[in-house]
Amino acid sequence: MMVWRHAEKLSSGDKGFLPVYMLKSFKSISPKTAALAFAATAAISFATFSTIENNRRLDILQNKALLESISKKDTVTITYVKPRKRLKFKSATLKEAKAFMLSLGHDTSKVNAMFSDSRLEKYVMFKKRTAEADTTKPKKKMTYEDYKKAYNYPELVRLGLEFQSQHADSLAQSQSETGTPSEMTAAIFGVETYYGKKQGDMACVNVFLSLIEDAPNLRDPKNRKHWDRFGKSELAALVEICGMFNADAFSIKGSKRGAIGPMQFLPSNILAFAKEHGTKSLSEIFSIAVAIRFISRYLALSGASAKSSYAIGSANYNAAHEYNHSDYYSHLVVELAADLRAKKALKK
Repeated sequence: MMVWRHAEKLSSGDKGFLPVYMLKSFKSISPKTAALAFAATAAISFATFSTIENNRRLDILQNKALLESISKKDTVTITYVKPRKRLKFKSATLKEAKAFMLSLGHDTSKVNAMFSDSRLEKYVMFKKRTAEADTTKPKKKMTYEDYKKAYNYPELVRLGLEFQSQHADSLAQSQSETGTPSEMTAAIFGVETYYGKKQGDMACVNVFLSLIEDAPNLRDPKNRKHWDRFGKSELAALVEICGMFNADAFSIKGSKRGAIGPMQFLPSNILAFAKEHGTKSLSEIFSIAVAIRFISRYLALSGASAKSSYAIGSANYNAAHEYNHSDYYSHLVVELAADLRAKKALKK
């Protein structure tokens, strides 16, 4: 509990690193006037608070101000939220990635701007293993039931039926054109992004640069080489996409491995699709209707068919495995697709 008085005079001359709290519920201040208060610590960059009078809560970002006069009657409860520490890339990583981008012929000014952007932020992808870490007791292996439970399977089925109903025309058209069963396309949507609801919020530029930087932390030389190449090639594809659609690279968000949009395709896949289909805007990449066509076609090329069952080892199972090489993933997709097909048939 902290007691603050009203801020009547504010000074913008304070250059200290101090958090600021906006208080609007004091009796002696008009509703249109914002009073500012600060906590006497430089370790907190923002906080959530509520006033006793009306229990109003606001999230306030860091600012600079000086509270010069305070009152004794107004009480404010402040809950501190420790900010996430932003990590920086090693200069060697940026230099290496930048040289790679320029070697491919990307615009020098745009590449320089991207690699000097203040939004660059290192994510932890692969932690460096120590001798102590290698001798620790291994964690319990996740079972398929654990994997399935993590998705909240009953809800996955319920939302899948809703998705099929909402996008019935697009799903029916894609099945007619490609032969991929509509429930399998819907199942891919469900497992990938919970039907478009969870598409990832990590800046893909930072994801690929982080993979490049953390690749040397892996023990297997083949894995180190793979993730280094992956990070560089996908970063190059992302930059090409941004040039094609005049988009800000840092505005494109995705998963922890850089998969983008409702279909969770990598930039290289999206680039190929955009060139083949004459995509005119980045918004098309995030369109559910476009994603349905793309996923259905991709699965068909991998062998998916309305004539196939969903048994392990079937054509549909193998197509799901081609989309993602995880056995658990493939199991979940075909099980979900089979349930969606069965429940849809019961409704007729």
